[in-house]
Amino acid sequence: MSTIHLPVKHVQQPRIGECLPACAAMVLDYIGVSVRYRRLLRILEVIPNTGTASFKIRNLSQIGVNVLYEQGTLNRLHHQLLNNHPCIVFVRTVELPYRNDDTDHALVVAGMDEQSIYLHDPESPTAPTKVSLGDFDLAWLERDELYAVLTV
Repeated sequence: MSTIHLPVKHVQQPRIGECLPACAAMVLDYIGVSVRYRRLLRILEVIPNTGTASFKIRNLSQIGVNVLYEQGTLNRLHHQLLNNHPCIVFVRTVELPYRNDDTDHALVVAGMDEQSIYLHDPESPTAPTKVSLGDFDLAWLERDELYAVLTV
């Protein structure tokens, strides 16, 4: 597996339950699509202080973005990164060693190498966070290895 790191600009979620819009904002910026954050909240149907369902990422098709939302594998994520596509992944945080909570969450995958994956966690003020592939895969498996790719 070749090493890949995409220069994704980090966005920290401003409020609880806004991990998916923050992840969408990171990826949309990366692909050159400008959308106001408040509009993302509406499009993704975010419930204040609660969040939104992962499948709501498909709603971004309303603004002309192509959305791939499916189950994947680590190899599939790596393939997407090699094609210059950061991935939004859906995880359960209890399996991530740097987290001490247990909740559904969205992250952006911006890089991978033989042993690690590099994540932009919108709850963190800085990124990327390096996590072993094994720990990540456990967290991702808890959410059926769902991921999304946005393209124009």
